[in-house]
Amino acid sequence: MSHTAFDPVAASAEIEAAYRRYLQSTHWVNDASLRKEFESSLAGDFTLTKGPLLQAMIPYQTGASLEDLVQDGSLNVGFRQIPDEIFPPTRPLYQHQELAIRKSLDRRNLIVATGTGSGKTECFLLPVINHLLNERDAGTLSQSGVRAMFLYPMNALANDQMKRIRELLAPFPEITFGRFIGDTKDTYSKALPLHRTRTGSDPLPNELISREEIRENPPHILLTNYAMLEFLLLRPLETTLFDGPTGRHWRFIALDEVHVYDGAQGAEIAMLLRRVRDRVNQSERGQIQYIGTSATLGKGEADYPNLAAYATSLFDERVESSDIVGAARQRLQHGAPEWELSVEDAARTAELIATPPQVSVLQEHLAALGAPASAASEDWRTVLGSALETERSMLELQGRLEEGSQSLTQLASNLFPGSGSMAAAQALVFLGVQGISPRTRAPLVPARYHFLLRSLEGAFVCQSPRHPVGVARLSLTRHEQCPACAKSGNVSKYFELGACRKCGAGYLLGRIEESEGISYLQSASGLNAQLRYLLLRSKKAAADEPDDEDEGAVTSDDQVVTDLDHRQLCTSCGSLTEGMLSACDCGPEFSQEVLVAHPKAGATELRRCVACSGRSTAPIVMRFQTGQDAPVAVIATSLYQALPESSESEEQMKPGEGRKLLSFADSRQDAAFFAPYLERTYSRAVERRLIWSVINRPAEDNSRFDDLVIPIRTRAEEALVLDPDAGGATNSARVRSWLMREVLAVDRRQSLDGVGLAEISIALPRGAVPPPPLLEMGFSEQECTDLLLV
Repeated sequence: MSHTAFDPVAASAEIEAAYRRYLQSTHWVNDASLRKEFESSLAGDFTLTKGPLLQAMIPYQTGASLEDLVQDGSLNVGFRQIPDEIFPPTRPLYQHQELAIRKSLDRRNLIVATGTGSGKTECFLLPVINHLLNERDAGTLSQSGVRAMFLYPMNALANDQMKRIRELLAPFPEITFGRFIGDTKDTYSKALPLHRTRTGSDPLPNELISREEIRENPPHILLTNYAMLEFLLLRPLETTLFDGPTGRHWRFIALDEVHVYDGAQGAEIAMLLRRVRDRVNQSERGQIQYIGTSATLGKGEADYPNLAAYATSLFDERVESSDIVGAARQRLQHGAPEWELSVEDAARTAELIATPPQVSVLQEHLAALGAPASAASEDWRTVLGSALETERSMLELQGRLEEGSQSLTQLASNLFPGSGSMAAAQALVFLGVQGISPRTRAPLVPARYHFLLRSLEGAFVCQSPRHPVGVARLSLTRHEQCPACAKSGNVSKYFELGACRKCGAGYLLGRIEESEGISYLQSASGLNAQLRYLLLRSKKAAADEPDDEDEGAVTSDDQVVTDLDHRQLCTSCGSLTEGMLSACDCGPEFSQEVLVAHPKAGATELRRCVACSGRSTAPIVMRFQTGQDAPVAVIATSLYQALPESSESEEQMKPGEGRKLLSFADSRQDAAFFAPYLERTYSRAVERRLIWSVINRPAEDNSRFDDLVIPIRTRAEEALVLDPDAGGATNSARVRSWLMREVLAVDRRQSLDGVGLAEISIALPRGAVPPPPLLEMGFSEQECTDLLLV
């Protein structure tokens, strides 16, 4: 395979290895047996990863075009004004788009439940434009007033839709539109700079960008969110949107991502929609048409009655099962097998097209392999697709993907029995993605790879003295009771394990509950902050521990003050008692002495380790749970490095050689935190790599701070990490900041010094001699030097 082709197997292996290394280094416990069991669990029965999986993005069934709907009288002739580059009137619509338009023209209230990227916006936008064009022809569009309101759950969604709406409304200057959300500025003079920053252009003549414009001349199409809609209904300033003649113009309300309106929020939105209807003098049902869209509602026609009932309750308007618009997919297979590629031929063909070939060269290659004559075309992808439409392995691949997602490993064994060649399967997928069907004008295999990684919900250990010998006592699957002990006829609890960030001391974690006068250590939920931390005591640890009074006097900072309780833990039932006598009937052999540590009243997290006295601004004891930013950064970094460079020469000159990575998050807050985190951690890794590449030179045993600046700057400029045009002084200052951050590294476990790749120390003056008093005390010269450096 060429360097320009993506290798999903190699990428998956690297991502898994990086993720495993992250988990092992982050969740480190100093108990060698527990550490070994944790590492074994990650590689054993606990399924950490799955894939790569192949999923076909099968195209949707197509229907009539806008031109077809204009010719049959369904749509206004004004749609012919839309330029081809925006929305070609002759291009077929998706079948569900046509259905939504026709049902909307019949004044039906709709739920459009189709997948992501299925053109749901056009399902409500095109009917609205059609209504407004009809008004234009009737001469009533000159009257300002809202005809349609598009309601979004988040500003980000409204902002995303504005680009598409702006494109479709550009040919129709008579149709005004505006967005009224929290950051919409009051005046045009304040709104204009913000608009130019976001779009890189001035607003369209029919685009209202300020609140004063929207109040004075309410737009025909209003975009807002449900929180702002509540304010608009209450404030006198915005009364022009709803009251008087302009209010009677209301005809459409479209709700994007309608699935978020459930539970209490759904009831609130339902009441809000009723208030809007009453406010615009349209209290009678049927005057306003409602259209909701969602990519996650329903799983087929069997759910349509439930969706109709939900929509009826939300809109307070009649919605039938027939008003639910779903999407139908095309078939991938369109031909019959006429020839077959061998494993070697598939790989050679993939190599040939990795760098775009000449059409004549590709045709000669395919003919030599025995392919039937391909379609005459100047596009090599169409030539390839035409030939492969009748290839046996390609047809089988298409058929299997129509059944659902497939494991690439299983596909390889099915497509190439006997050899099970993963390389051949990858090559075939690559050919299918690149080949364009002359019938559908879509890739033969419109597929994408998935690789799934599992997060940790904790590590759980059995402390029973009767635990079967040779059976692991640590599990990464949550259990209340130990399964291994249960099989041998014993009862023992599983306790959650935690480890000190500093020393790796193991703690048992949980919450303490009272029952009939006895305290029990119970499992804690993933979000439980009121934890108790049980340090298993050894004789040495007990001798080194401070008493309670000394512990409370360590510092005046309440965040690190700790209460300590000496208890007996029953490893069978989890009871906790003071003194030497157990409160349960399980027997003394199950009793184990523990030290219970918990923050004093007012503090929520333990910040000081009982074993090593180490402190941390974060909780000092880490649970074996996967966080958010760090593991995703590890995965994203590995994936980014596995991506092939761009095939465009101009893109190859950019940092990363034109590689692009897009990350999604369900939460805006998560996305806001992750983006700078990834940039910061990845930049530090790159900076450390550049520093290491210089200090690791064979001829250099020791490098002084100032001597490193120029070589590191040169390496950074060659790698385009620093802009060579920024100037030597500027780039040298940047490199000095990298070196200083390394000298003063607070993330010592990731620093070059912390991982053992470099030693950072003070440079002693040349010719310095050890102090005579130290020599007289019996220190050697080297020991004196080491002492001074420390």
